[in-house]
Amino acid sequence: MAMNSSATAFGLLANRILQYRFAPEEYYLPIEEFAEATGSAEPLPREKFRALCNQYKNKEEIIAAIESSATFKIATPLIMVVITSVLIVASIALFPLLKKRRKERKSL
Repeated sequence: MAMNSSATAFGLLANRILQYRFAPEEYYLPIEEFAEATGSAEPLPREKFRALCNQYKNKEEIIAAIESSATFKIATPLIMVVITSVLIVASIALFPLLKKRRKERKSL
């Protein structure tokens, strides 16, 4: 049985590939590391952020420093109370109006 040249080339290539031994390896690639911190509404200026990064050496310490220096910690609960109060007052004010409209629609 005669073999054509492409089948022979494929067989040689397959034999060559099977000769390699594969072993697990580790490669380290430099990538950007992202972190999320709850801080003030204003982002830190580059100089202050760089100073924090130079002072603290790992991500957790930097995040803790950003979150501990946030000035909004008192303002945020206050804002939430105000927003909740406004929503409650609006609901109380709109409830009779919605109830009246529902009765009008039922009577039609």
